[in-house]
Amino acid sequence: MRKALQRIIILFAVYLGNHLAIQAQIKDCSGLTLNYENPVKYVIGGITVTGTETFDRNILTLLSGLSLGQTISVPGDELKQAMQKIWAQKLFANVEIKCTGLDGNKIFININVAERPRMSKYSIKGLKKSETKNLREEITLQKNQIITENLINKTRKEINDYYFEKGFYNVKINIVKEDDPDMPNYQLLRIDVTKGQRVKLNKYVFIGNENLSDKKIQKMLKPKPKYKKINIFASSKFVEATYNEAKPK
Repeated sequence: MRKALQRIIILFAVYLGNHLAIQAQIKDCSGLTLNYENPVKYVIGGITVTGTETFDRNILTLLSGLSLGQTISVPGDELKQAMQKIWAQKLFANVEIKCTGLDGNKIFININVAERPRMSKYSIKGLKKSETKNLREEITLQKNQIITENLINKTRKEINDYYFEKGFYNVKINIVKEDDPDMPNYQLLRIDVTKGQRVKLNKYVFIGNENLSDKKIQKMLKPKPKYKKINIFASSKFVEATYNEAKPK
């Protein structure tokens, strides 16, 4: 019984020693050389993913195009293309692919990403309560959206377009991102809007009209100019779309 127990202990010690030796070998990337003129072929022996909080690791591996048993060149196009595929998702602020170990011709790699923050909520300042409510109906921000420069630019354009149609051509928009203290990797968007003064039409100047008077042409046009306006209730706010609609007349 004692001899059998000793054999089990010895076998376990041998197994543990071999296992630790393999682990030590796998964790060592010192043998990896980067020779761009003579790339080395490796077989992917393992893929790990770190840095994700909300994105599924298996899906991220699939998106990379890398798989176990795949032969790649180091350095080579496979890892470069994998990074490009992940970047193309526009979900991450940073992407790295590193060697975590070598075992003969096998290479073990790690895909490390930094997720872009998501939006928890947003606020609008600088407008009256009713104006803020109307503006919220015009912009398409939603909770949990990934915050990117495209999202910020899109929001800024939606606000600009909304006020442009109302005759405000000098709108100033400042959008600030703040970390949400209650939600890790979430941010608050603070939108400060200064709409400025509405642009109004002062007067029309007509050139080349020989058969019609300025006054007759002006009656057909909208908006009505402030200068010598007959109807004081007629709008003088200059909206380009209204002017373009009336001009062919």
